[in-house]
Amino acid sequence: MTSEQIEQRTCPHIDFTSDETRDDLYGVIGRLQQACPVVRTEAHGGYWVLTDYQDVSAVLCDYENFTSTDGVTVPRVEVPLRALPMESDVPIQQQYRKLLNPFLSPARSAALEPRVREIVREYIDRFIDDGHCNAVAALAQQVPSTVLFRLMFEADESDMESLHEWVAAFAYEPTSPKAMEGALGLISWCYALIEERRDNPRGGIVQGVVDGQVDGRPVDDEEALGILSLLIFGGFDTTANAIASSIVHLARNPQLQAELRGHPHRIKVAMEEFLRFDPPVIGLARRAKNDVEVGGQLIPAGEAVYFSLAGANHDPHKFPQPNDLEPERWPNKHLTFGAGVHRCVGSHLARVMLQVALEEILTSMHDIELAGPVEYYQATARGPKALNITFTPHRRES
Repeated sequence: MTSEQIEQRTCPHIDFTSDETRDDLYGVIGRLQQACPVVRTEAHGGYWVLTDYQDVSAVLCDYENFTSTDGVTVPRVEVPLRALPMESDVPIQQQYRKLLNPFLSPARSAALEPRVREIVREYIDRFIDDGHCNAVAALAQQVPSTVLFRLMFEADESDMESLHEWVAAFAYEPTSPKAMEGALGLISWCYALIEERRDNPRGGIVQGVVDGQVDGRPVDDEEALGILSLLIFGGFDTTANAIASSIVHLARNPQLQAELRGHPHRIKVAMEEFLRFDPPVIGLARRAKNDVEVGGQLIPAGEAVYFSLAGANHDPHKFPQPNDLEPERWPNKHLTFGAGVHRCVGSHLARVMLQVALEEILTSMHDIELAGPVEYYQATARGPKALNITFTPHRRES
């Protein structure tokens, strides 16, 4: 069909980075799904918004008609850095991914479980006797970044605080000067790590990247920077958001706490529902390479397309009563980790961290309650700014 044969649906004021959308994310999504699940907005120079599971899934898997090379966020942040393999297309995307797969496979991730548990316990032990904490700063942020630095990067953990600040600025203030400052700080740190590993090889995922080859040539510094930066965002932001949002659900549901504590084998299924309900990345973008019809709308070549992972996860045609948290929901084919060739390469390790964190929280912290309102950051990612909770300490058996 031609553009003349299709009446273009527009909604000029949709902006998933706005305070209004942040405060009513699922209300906005629900209204879009009812009225126009594929719609064009004029925000940030104009882009298309998809909120339907079927359409989002189709675009995620359609690398013939959509490209990731022109950025994967709306608004696009102009920085001298490409997050790889996310901001690349097949076939080279698959070569970048192969550099990481051996270190993030299901088996390799499962083998790290005992050491991940040690790290979770290490941080819980720092505040358990207090009976209260900011669970974002004290636990959710610390666990994945420490796993990344200690177990994956073998890097200096004293640098983690600076990286937290840089990542937060880049992720949640994408149009501010702080975003560029954060990006430059991250680039400088990654470049120093790359140089150090080129001079002093020691194995591990960083060495696998800097010694890797793509297209029959060595990975260059720009590519290595892009790959390491994406791993850092996964460790410092998205997994932290998943842990924090899961704690919110526990704190709001004492009965659920008791059920999971009494039946810990149910945590794995409940965890998938937490991931569906509150995806730590709420949406990403592609750009149309060709004129392509999606959901009855013709998207012209060159236009940006934002696919709402949060919307897909709350599509009533896929998930009955999508706005109800159902810890026993199964099967649960959410799109939190994406789909197709760009499916999150670190999803297996992220699941290990989240499951272990939930197990140890429920063992060590009883009667978890919120000690104040929960405010959220939101841009491409979404998560609690802080999470003040109270609890009854329960020392685990040695």
